[in-house]
Parts: sequence; C-alpha cells; structure tokens
Amino acid sequence: MEEITSDLKSNVAFIAGIDHTDLLLNGTREDIDKSVRETMAAWDGDPGLIIGPGCEFPYKTPRENILALKECTIEHGTYL
Repeated sequence: MEEITSDLKSNVAFIAGIDHTDLLLNGTREDIDKSVRETMAAWDGDPGLIIGPGCEFPYKTPRENILALKECTIEHGTYL
C-alpha cells in the first residue's frame, strides 16, 4: 500500500480495504484497531482516506466488529 499512497496522496480519495474475509468476520477489537491504525499510518494523516471493508461485510460479520471498525476509525482518524 505504501507504494500506491506515495504517488496518490493529496490527489485523490482512496478507499482502504480492511480485510473483510477474515479480520472483520473473525478478528477481535484489538485486531481491528491494529489494522485501522496501520492503514492510517500508511496514509500518513493526509486527508482523502476512506476506511472500509474490501468489498462488503459478510452476512455473518458480528455486529460488534462492525461497530469496532467504526469506533476505531473515529478514534484514530483526522477529519477536516
């Protein structure tokens, strides 16, 4: 992701896919928090990053993991 972000930062909005096939389906809040922080760190605080699942949430994704993704994104994000 770092190769992509270095060329595109400040020029486009970028949707960063958080692993929806394993992390969101089976991960813990701590795992989700770590992934969100790593993704945001790769973007280096530049505006234009949208955090979300790679495609869609699997049908059986635990509600608490969806809420954890939202809460971690709000906690660690920078907003204009």
